[in-house]
Formats: sequence, C-alpha cells, structure tokens
Amino acid sequence: MRLFHFDKVITNEEFGGKIWVFWKTEMDMQLVRMGTQYLSLHIDDGSSHFLRTFIYAKCNRYERQLLWEELSSAGMGVEPCLFAGDFNIIHSDVERCGGSPRTRAAMDDFNRWIHQGRLIEMNSQGRKFSWCNGQHGLSRAWAKLDRVLLDAKLLIAFPYARCPYLSRSTSDHSPMFIEFLKDTFTYGPSPFRFQQMWIEHPDFISFVQMVWSEPAIAIFEEKVEGLEHLLQSNWENEVERELVRYSTELSTWRRREDIRLAQMAKIKWRMEGDRNSKFFHVWLSNKRHRKIHKLRTTDGLEFNSPEEIHLGAEENFSEFLQ
Repeated sequence: MRLFHFDKVITNEEFGGKIWVFWKTEMDMQLVRMGTQYLSLHIDDGSSHFLRTFIYAKCNRYERQLLWEELSSAGMGVEPCLFAGDFNIIHSDVERCGGSPRTRAAMDDFNRWIHQGRLIEMNSQGRKFSWCNGQHGLSRAWAKLDRVLLDAKLLIAFPYARCPYLSRSTSDHSPMFIEFLKDTFTYGPSPFRFQQMWIEHPDFISFVQMVWSEPAIAIFEEKVEGLEHLLQSNWENEVERELVRYSTELSTWRRREDIRLAQMAKIKWRMEGDRNSKFFHVWLSNKRHRKIHKLRTTDGLEFNSPEEIHLGAEENFSEFLQ
C-alpha cells in the first residue's frame, strides 16, 4: 500500500473474491456490503456522494445470475450509484471478435439487469475491446468485458463523466480511467508552457534534436492498436508478425518510461520536502485555476462562452496586428 502512495485499503478476500480498493484519506469511503464478485462503498468527497460498486464477475453464467440478484435495483437503495469493473459478459456479439460466442441466455441476463436498474453506460474512449486473450494467429480473441454503468441521478450530477480505456501492458485487460468532469468551461488545446532559461544552456538545441528524433510511445501504441484492428477484421500472417514486432518494441519503451517516471518521482519528493518549494507549488496551482468567464471589449461587445472569447480575441488581435 505504501508503494502505491495510498493510505487505506479494503478487499473482499474473506469472501473468496479478488477485489482490492485503495484510496487516500482525503476521500471518505465507507463499506456498505460485499460478496464474492463485488464490493460496494459509499464515497463522499465533500461536494458529492454516491455508491460505487466494484465488479469482478465470474465466468460461469449461474454465478453471474447470483451477482445480478444481489445487485438488483431493489437492494441498492436510493443513492446515486455506479458499477465498474470486469463483468465477464457482453451486451451482444458485436462486442467481441474471434473466440467462442457467448450464449444468448447469458447476454439476456446481463441486459435484463441493466434494464431493470435503469443503468446507462458511461461514455468510453479509446479501444473498442477491453480484453484480449493474448493468443496468436487465429486463436486470438477480443471482447468488451470491462465497462462503467451508472444511474440517471449520478449522470445528472456528472453529465460529462467519461471512461478512457488505457493501453494493455502486462494484463489481458485494458485499464479504465474514470473521470468525473464537472467544469465544462474549457476550450481549445492546453497552453504550451516553457521556461525561457533553458535556451541559454549550451546543450539545449542538441538535446531537443535528440529527444525529437526518438520515437514516442504513443506512436507504438497507435501502431499496435491499428494492427489489432486489422487482425480483428481479417487475419493475415504478415500483419501478425508486424503486431509481434511492434508489441515487443512497445514493451521496451514502456520499460524505459517506467525508469524515467521512477526517477522523476524521487526528484518530486525532494522538491516538495523543501518548505519554500511547497509554497511555490501552491501559488502556481492557484494561478493555473484562474479562468476568464466573460470578456468585454472597449466598444461594448461581450463574449460569454469559451468559443466566443477565443474567436473574439483572435479577431481583435488580428485586426490590431494588421
């Protein structure tokens, strides 16, 4: 737990399950109930509260039926709720590619539970399938086994919540990163920030050229995802060999990135150990949170949305510079 920098942990291991939940003390989380295939926690972050249930469903249809019964809407209460994890079943055959088909009855059980609970799937981004069996050639199979479901009350509170799927590494499942977005006052790309002092360093230009010439991890991830997409539609031996080659290269660069991040973590710890640096970081954080919500020009025009502010400023400075 200390290795991951979390303060508290809970698990359903005593029920024979394999779910572990870690969190920090600033998040108030209370256990509501648990079973072999789930763990439900009441979450309160000060501004909102809801019931979150972590799922690790069994592969057996009968055992999953027990899960659907335990998590029925009648037994979940009236709080806003969210279900996330590995459900080990799909909505329909369009959510799989290759491998053995799922039984219609098992999919109907899952869809019936979702319908009865009036649950809505959170918007997802990234990969179409969240799981791959890791086999090669025609034995490879993909499916969307991992997802996030929430009820209408929680969706109203977080209308812009989303769940990007991250790239797989050592696991056969893609990690899910759930974002509860409330502030919609964002527009355009993130600003580019640069410390001008670096341009005076004698090795600056050569260092930038060296870094830019190195391949980025994102390029390899996109290549692997593209090759997987090709194999999902039509298996070819040449594409299979390309996938193995790029997957190996991606693993190498991920290992290098892990080393870099580990070193950065040590540097960050040393910086924050200095009381003056800590004050400096807090000041910068507060400065970044300031936003322009309304803009008025000298001739009385008002801009009230991010898009209007962007276009109005662009037009104003274009005329001024001309």
